[in-house]
Amino acid sequence: MTNHETVIRRLIRAGGWLHTYDFVGDRYGTLLSHRGPARVSELGKRYPEMVETDQTKRVFRYRFRFDNTLEFLPRLPFTLREFVKKELQENKYPYKVVTQVMVYTGDNTGRLVKKIETI
Repeated sequence: MTNHETVIRRLIRAGGWLHTYDFVGDRYGTLLSHRGPARVSELGKRYPEMVETDQTKRVFRYRFRFDNTLEFLPRLPFTLREFVKKELQENKYPYKVVTQVMVYTGDNTGRLVKKIETI
């Protein structure tokens, strides 16, 4: 498991705000080294739709954004996208995806329609 995946796992399992120092050591069943805060900062800069960042004075806080999975899931690389989906399912957080459904219009013809599903 990569450090980015470990950071995402911590964010999803925590469910709320985590401070920078929460990403060092063995918490939530995952082990991160001193590089954990740098990895969560990278994720926050690369995918601001997925990781929300808040700064109060000199302390940074991070949280996983469960509300807009439609925006960031298609942008993630395939392996990271599948990891995020698996973690959301294991922790029983619903997420939305766009699927295409065949709608039959008659005369043995049909067309594909985009449909938003909550999984």
